[in-house]
Amino acid sequence: MESFPSTRAEALARLEHFLPEIPKYARHRNFVQPGHDNVSRLSAAIRHRLVTEEEVVAAVLEKHPFAAGEKFLQEVLWRGYWKAWLEARPQVWTQYLEACRRLENNLTEPVLKKIREVAVGKSGAGFMDVLARELMATGYLHNHARMWWASFWIHHRGLPWELGARHFFEHLLDADPASNTLSWRWVAGLQTRGKAYVANAGNIRKFTEPCLLALSGDIGIEDAHPIQKAALQYQEPPAVNPPQHLSAELPSLSEPAALILHDEDMTLETSPAKNLRPTR
Repeated sequence: MESFPSTRAEALARLEHFLPEIPKYARHRNFVQPGHDNVSRLSAAIRHRLVTEEEVVAAVLEKHPFAAGEKFLQEVLWRGYWKAWLEARPQVWTQYLEACRRLENNLTEPVLKKIREVAVGKSGAGFMDVLARELMATGYLHNHARMWWASFWIHHRGLPWELGARHFFEHLLDADPASNTLSWRWVAGLQTRGKAYVANAGNIRKFTEPCLLALSGDIGIEDAHPIQKAALQYQEPPAVNPPQHLSAELPSLSEPAALILHDEDMTLETSPAKNLRPTR
């Protein structure tokens, strides 16, 4: 767990430590290797705003020209894009939650057993089981590995994407409702017209450290494997007027007040309340 900063001080230190690696990030980011030190491992800290996207962007641009840090900055800002997209289409989140409840109540016991086996890494599918066990043990998977495993769940094992997304949401330290749900929709072919992600063995071999593949004996996804590609079709959810945001201005505190922290934003230091101090 020490690989993932759990305090603001640790997150700022991790950011400072990773800054020299930014120019190499675009070349190395897709490789899945032990320890994952080719990526920042700041995703959980950014998701819960121990550090903010604005702070990360400013730190990168202070050390490097934009061209050198462009790919890393794109990845940092994807989360904001996903959140804005889902905020304008809240029915996607509601429908996902409803589908999870409906599926659990209607799937047969053999299918539920298959889901449980795949989820905990007991499907017999080699490297896919290694990834499942890493997620359960650490609360993290490299982004490329998440794509492979989601594709395995949906297209190779023919399981409902909603329950796979819920499994990730329950176990990932950086689980974000928007990024997680919409990424699973993208793998399934629901999010972007004409796009579905189907993992293949060649890509996994290319981007995975051999010592990790050796843990399993086989990949679990073979190019000749019969793919049970989900019969999903692209859906364009209508956008709605986004909700009105609360003002960032603090009201006059003439009466006693309470400040509530929650896991969507845990950084008082960058909030409008940063200069407030308890009176008693």
